[in-house]
Amino acid sequence: MAFKKKIPLFHRHYQGKVLDFHWMDYDRDGNWGKVYLNERNGGRNQKWKRSGSSLYCTHLRLNRNLYLDVHFNETCNYARVGANNYNGGEAQSWTIESV
Repeated sequence: MAFKKKIPLFHRHYQGKVLDFHWMDYDRDGNWGKVYLNERNGGRNQKWKRSGSSLYCTHLRLNRNLYLDVHFNETCNYARVGANNYNGGEAQSWTIESV
């Protein structure tokens, strides 16, 4: 599935909820910010674009692309997901399926 422009990524079971990058969390940490489900508000931090097998959004203040990332390559249930600078690792590789 390819998308050419940045779009919100909706959760199929929680209507109206989209992936939301918490850019203030990124600013506090300095290189990683959490991503969570939130009500759609149309912000850039809720619009994602695909690049190969990676997904990214643009940081509001820094105007930097940040990639959907599994924190410290965790593989356990409930692993934290956030946004980070691109590193090309497996923790930033995703499969998108249409529903």
